[in-house]
Amino acid sequence: MNPKIIQLPALTLLGLETLFISAQSPDANNLALIPPLFGRFFARRAELAPALDAFTYGACRCLPSDQRRHADELAYLVCASVDADAPVPAGMTVWRVPALTYALFTHRGPIARLSETISFIHGTWLLHSDYQHANRPELERYDERFGDGGEQCELDYLVPVQTKTATD
Repeated sequence: MNPKIIQLPALTLLGLETLFISAQSPDANNLALIPPLFGRFFARRAELAPALDAFTYGACRCLPSDQRRHADELAYLVCASVDADAPVPAGMTVWRVPALTYALFTHRGPIARLSETISFIHGTWLLHSDYQHANRPELERYDERFGDGGEQCELDYLVPVQTKTATD
C-alpha cells in the first residue's frame, strides 16, 4: 500500500466532536462512539454553511497528555470543510487545520477493518518512509465510494507528514 503525497490548503472543519479510546488499545471504544456520532452529524448537517467540497470528514487528533483521562484517548470530529467565517451552530466544534502535506492512502474493504490500514501506516509505512508524522490531525475523507461500509467500501485516509530530518 503506497500513498500519494499531496498538498491540502488550510481547512476549517465544522462538526460534532467526541473523545474516544483508540482502536489499537485493549480498552478501545471507538466502535461504540464514532458510528453514532456520524448519525448525529448527518441529522444536523443542514445547519452548516455549504461545504467547500464533496467530502464528509472524520478528523482525529491526539490530546495533550494533561487533557487525557486514558493514555490512548483521542479526539474525533465528524465534519465538513466550510468557509473560515462560517457560523458555528450550537453544540458544534471547529478545528482549523493549516495547509499541510499529507500521505493519502486508499482504504479498501469493510470500515470495520480501517484500524488495520491505520496500523499499517503507523507501524510499517511511516517507519520505512522518508516521512514522519507532522503532529496534526489525521483525516478520513468519505464520499460515494464509501457505499454501505462493506466489502466494496473505499475511503481516503490522510496522514499529515513532513520530511524526516537527518537526525531522525
